[in-house]
Amino acid sequence: MTGRAAFSARKFATSNAGNRGSGSDLRNPTSSEGSKISENKFTNTATELTRNSKYVVSKLAASPLALFGSNTTDIKGQIDEHTGHGLLASDELIHIWKYDSPDSIPNTIQIPVIPPNNGFAPLAVLVSPAAGSSEPGLVSINSHTGYIRFYENVGEASSFGLLHHFKGIEFQLSLYDHESIQIAENVEPAGIILTTSTGRVILLSLRNSAGKPFISSSEIVHRQTGFFSTSLASYKHIVSINAAAILGHGERVMTTITRGGDFQVWSCARDGQSKQVYQNDLLPTLVDHVKDLYPAAVNSLEILDMTILPNFKDQDAFLVLTSFSNGSNETFYLLFTIRKDIDQLLIVSAYKLNTFTSPYNKQPRLYVPAPGTTGFILFDNSVVLSELVQKLDHTSSLKKRWEDIVTFKSDIGFIGAGPEDQVITDGSVSKLSSLNVIAARTGILKIDRLQTVEEPDENPIEEGSYLKSHVEQAIFYGGNTQNPIKFDFSDEINIDSQRIENDLLQVSEEILNSKSSYLPPRLSSLQDHLDLRKRNLEKLLRYTAFNFNDIIDDRVKFQLIASLEKATAAKNFHQVVSSYQFNEKLSNIINKSFSTGFDELLLHHLDQINSVVSDILKQTSKVTGLEIIAAEIAAGVYYSVLEAEKEYRYDLFNLDLSKSGLVEPWYTTDSIAVHIDEAFTKLIPVSKDASDTDTSKRLITLTEILFYNYQQKISWLEAQSPKTKAIKDTLSNDQNIYQARSGVWTKSLILVGAKTEALAIAETYNDLKSLVEISEDDRENTKDEELNHVLLRFDHYFHKFGYEFAQTLYNYYISSGKYQVLLLSFQQYAEFLQRFFTENDHGEISWIRDILDGDFAKASSVLYDVSQTNDESQGKRHLQLSIAKLGALAAIGDEGRNNHNDVLLDDIQQQLDYVEVQNIAITQLSEFMRSDSDPSAQIDSISREVLKPFYKDQQFTIIEDSFKRALGRLLSNKSLSVSELVDIFTLLSTNDDNKANHFYALKLLHLSNLSNDEKLLSEKLVWKRALLSDDWEHILNLTHKTDDFIKEKAEETVLFVTLEKLFQDKLYLPNAGYSVSLPNIDELLKDVDDQALLSRFKYIGGNEVFKLHQEFSHENEVIQNLRALGIEKWIKALIGTSHERSGALEVVNYNTLTIESNE
Repeated sequence: MTGRAAFSARKFATSNAGNRGSGSDLRNPTSSEGSKISENKFTNTATELTRNSKYVVSKLAASPLALFGSNTTDIKGQIDEHTGHGLLASDELIHIWKYDSPDSIPNTIQIPVIPPNNGFAPLAVLVSPAAGSSEPGLVSINSHTGYIRFYENVGEASSFGLLHHFKGIEFQLSLYDHESIQIAENVEPAGIILTTSTGRVILLSLRNSAGKPFISSSEIVHRQTGFFSTSLASYKHIVSINAAAILGHGERVMTTITRGGDFQVWSCARDGQSKQVYQNDLLPTLVDHVKDLYPAAVNSLEILDMTILPNFKDQDAFLVLTSFSNGSNETFYLLFTIRKDIDQLLIVSAYKLNTFTSPYNKQPRLYVPAPGTTGFILFDNSVVLSELVQKLDHTSSLKKRWEDIVTFKSDIGFIGAGPEDQVITDGSVSKLSSLNVIAARTGILKIDRLQTVEEPDENPIEEGSYLKSHVEQAIFYGGNTQNPIKFDFSDEINIDSQRIENDLLQVSEEILNSKSSYLPPRLSSLQDHLDLRKRNLEKLLRYTAFNFNDIIDDRVKFQLIASLEKATAAKNFHQVVSSYQFNEKLSNIINKSFSTGFDELLLHHLDQINSVVSDILKQTSKVTGLEIIAAEIAAGVYYSVLEAEKEYRYDLFNLDLSKSGLVEPWYTTDSIAVHIDEAFTKLIPVSKDASDTDTSKRLITLTEILFYNYQQKISWLEAQSPKTKAIKDTLSNDQNIYQARSGVWTKSLILVGAKTEALAIAETYNDLKSLVEISEDDRENTKDEELNHVLLRFDHYFHKFGYEFAQTLYNYYISSGKYQVLLLSFQQYAEFLQRFFTENDHGEISWIRDILDGDFAKASSVLYDVSQTNDESQGKRHLQLSIAKLGALAAIGDEGRNNHNDVLLDDIQQQLDYVEVQNIAITQLSEFMRSDSDPSAQIDSISREVLKPFYKDQQFTIIEDSFKRALGRLLSNKSLSVSELVDIFTLLSTNDDNKANHFYALKLLHLSNLSNDEKLLSEKLVWKRALLSDDWEHILNLTHKTDDFIKEKAEETVLFVTLEKLFQDKLYLPNAGYSVSLPNIDELLKDVDDQALLSRFKYIGGNEVFKLHQEFSHENEVIQNLRALGIEKWIKALIGTSHERSGALEVVNYNTLTIESNE
C-alpha cells in the first residue's frame, strides 16, 4: 500500500442525469477556443437563476414536497451523484427521489423512521443498488442509540414499509453512555465509516463475503476519551472522511483528518481487517507555512475539511480547508494544496479566500468534482468557487487564481449538498462539473462550472471581471423575489472604488448601446428593445445606489443617470416619431438627420441622441406646419429627463444642485435649449385661445423643460473651476438669455389660461421675478376675497423664500416707481425692508421709511450720505441736506444733544456751506450761461471768457482741460468735488466781484474731509494761482511811484485779499488737524510726485502726468522771476498788513512764515 495511486479517488461510472442547464441561448463569450462544450445539452429542466462566463446557477425542476414543510431546521439532506438520487431525512420519514427528474413534484420514495427518532433526524446514507436493480440502497442510523437499518432496495423498502412493515436488516451498534455518532460516510465496497463523539472510528460492513446483505461492525480507532469522560477535545474531532482507491475484494482506502490536523490513511476491508497505512500531524506544517504572513494563524488555525484532488492520476494530492480568526468579527479561510511524497506531506500552495471572511455558524464543507479545476466551498448561505492548482510545483503558488462567490438570501438554509463530476462523452462534455445544494423551502440549486476544459496557466485573469460580472448578474437576473440569490455585495468584500466605477460605466455603456452579451441583439419591436434597455439601466441605478453609493464618485453617478436618461429619451423619441411616420415633411427631415440609419442610431449610438434631436428641432422650426410635432418631440424627449432626474438624481442619489458632473449635462449641449425655445415660440400662435387645452399642456411642459435646462447648464458652468474665457462667456450669455426669457415663458402660459401652472413652475425653479410680476399684477387688479387670496400667496412666498423674495419684490417696486407701495405695504415683514435698505444704496427712498418709523437720526444720516454723491444736482443736494438738517434737529429734540447728533449736524452744515460756495461760483458765471446753447460749445465759450489769461496759453492744456471738466459739471448743476471747486475758484479770471475766490478755495480746504496730503497740494495750487492772478512784475517795477501808490496797488491784488480774509476767518487755526499755511516761495516751488498728481487730477492718465509737470514748471519759472524782483519781501509785507488789520493775537514768524501762538 505504498504506491502513489493508493489515495487516488475512484472514477465511478455515472449515468447521464439528463440535459440540465440554463434554458438560455446566451453564448459563453469567453469559452476557450476549440472547446467542445456544447451547452445546448444542459437546457431543459432547470430554471436559470444567474450566469456569467465562469458558471451558471440554476434551480432544478424536481423539488420534493418535504422540502417545503413548516419545519425544515432538523432535516438532513444528501445529493448522491453515483446513484442519481437525493435524500431528505426527518425524525419520521426518509424521502428519496431522482434529483434530475423533469417533474416539479418528483416521484418520491418515503421510508418511515422506525422506531421514531425522538425529534431528530437519523443519519442516512444512500448506497449502491443491488445487482439487477436501479434503485439505491439506504442505511439509516440513529446517532443517539446506535440502532441501524439497511434497506438494500429503497423502492421495495418503501412498498414493504407501508404495506407490510418491512424492516430491512437491523443492527444495534453498542455506544457508550452519552456517546453519539457524528459522521457516516460511504466507503463502498468496504461499507460505511462511522465516527463518534468519543473519537471512535467504526467500519460498518453491509454484506458478507458472499455479497449478501448482512451488517457487521469493526472498530478501527478506539475510544479517545478517558474512562470517566465522554467529552472529546475539539482538536481531536474528525472533520472529514474521504473514500480513496478501491483495492478489490471488498477493500478500499480512506482518509481521515481531525480539526487539529491528525491525518490518517486506512485500508478498510469488508471483513473487518482494517489497518492504518499512514499518519502525519499536518497542522504544524500548515502553521509554519503561513505564520509570517498571518501571525494570527499560529494560535487559531483549525482544519475544517479535506478532499482528495481527482486530477492528479500519478500523485496523491489533497485540498485542505482551514480557518483562523482575524479579530472578533473576521475569519480568514485558507486553502492548502498538499501532496504526499513518500512519508512526507508537502505544501504546494496556500491560498486565502478573498470573497468570504465572515465567521461561520455551520461548519463549511469542501467539494472538488472532477476534473478538479475548481473547488466549491459551501458556507452558511454562500458558495465560493475557487480555481485550483493544476501543477504540483512551486509555480502554482505564483499564478493568480480566479475566485467568485454566489451568495443566497439570508432566509435560505442549506440542508445538504453533493458534487457532480464532469463527464465527457464522445469527446464532448455531456455533464459539467458542478455542486448541487439542497435549500430548504427553495429546491435543489445547481452551480455548474463553465470552461472546465483545462486552460493554459499563463492565461491572465481579467481584472475587474469579478465585480462587473456580479453587477451584470444583479441587473439581468435580480429583481425577481422568487430568485434565492442575493445579488447585493456584502460588506466583507473589499471593493476598489476606481475599479467598480469603471465596471459600472462599462456595464451602463454596453446596455445603452446594445453591446451587452446579456441583451438580445434586437427584438421584433425596436420600441420594446429600447424599453428593455431602459428597464435594465433603471435596475443598474438602484443596484448602484444600494451597494456603492458611498464608494463611487458623484461624477460617476451623473454618468450612470445620463445613460438611463438617454435610453428613456430615445424610447420617447421613437414613440413620437413613429406616431407621425406618415408625415412627409417630418420623414424628409429625419432621413436627412441620420447618417447611420434610424434603427442603427437607436440600437448602437444613443450617445448621439441629443445632437440628432437638436438638429431635427432646428430643421422643423424652418418648416411651416410642424409646430405641434416639434413641441411633442421636445416634450417627449426632455420631459423624461426631468422625471428621471427627480426619481434617480434627487430621490435615489441625493445629488442636489450643489453637485455637478464631470461633463456638461448631455441634455443641455448642442444648443438644445435654443431650439426648444424656438419650438415654444412657434407653438404659441397655434393656440386658438385659453380653452385650447392641448396646446396649453404642451406649452406648460416646454416651459418646465426650458427652466430646468437653463438652471442645470448655468449651475454646471458656475461649478467649473478654473473658468476659461469660453466658459465665462457661455455662462454670461446663458444667464442673460434666461433672465430675458423666463418671464416670457411664464407670461405666455398666462395667455393660454395656465396662470396656476406658471406660478407653480416659477416657484419650483425659484423664478422670483415672475412670481413678483404675476402676483403684483394680481394684487393691483383684484378686489375683496380674491385680493385676500393674492395676499396669502405673498405670505407664502415671503415664508418660503424669505429675504430673497422680498429683495426681488422691493427691486421691482423701485424699478417701476411704486415707492408708496414699497414703503407702506407688507409691514409684517418690515425686517426684510430694513435689511434691504441697509444692504443696498436706496437712501433716497429709505429715509422716508425712517421718518415714518420716527428714527430721525437715521433718516438724517441716510440723507447726508446720499447727498455726498457728486452726480446729484445742486438743487436736489441742497434739498437733501436741508431735510437732513431738519432730521438732525428733530433727533436732538427727541434724544437731546449727544456727540453723534452734534457731529452729524456739523457735517450737514459743512455740506450746506459747500453748496453755498458752489452757488457763489454759479452766480459768478451766470451772466455767461445760455440755456439754449449746446453744452459743449457753451463750455468752450465760457472758458474763453472767464479762464485766467495766464492759463489761456497753449502751454497749460492739462490745467485748462481740468477747468473745463469742472465747468461742465457746474453748468450741468452737478455737485462738484472740493478739488473741482478749487479749480473753478482759482482759475476764473479776476475781477472786482471775485477777488475773494482764492479765499473761498482755502476755506473749502479748511472745512473738507480730504487727507492732509491732498489739502496741501491744493493749497499750494491756490497760493501759486493767487500770485499769478495779478501782474506782480509790473507792480514790483513801479520804482518811480510813491510808496502810497505802490501800497495801494499791492493791496488791490488777489494775494492780499486772500491773506486778509485768511486772518479774518482764522483759517490758520487747526481744523481736524489741518490749518492753512502762509505762502512760502520755497514750498511753492517744490516738485510734486506723480502719485499725488494722479490722485488730485483724477481724470488724467499716466501719459499726461509729464505734461502736467511741464505746466507746473512754467508756473515756477514765472514765480522764480518774481522772486528775483523781490516778491518775497512784498509777501511778508502783505502778511504783516493783513495780520495787523485782522487784530489776530497770534504771532507771525517772518523767518519761517509760520503763525505761532502768543501763549
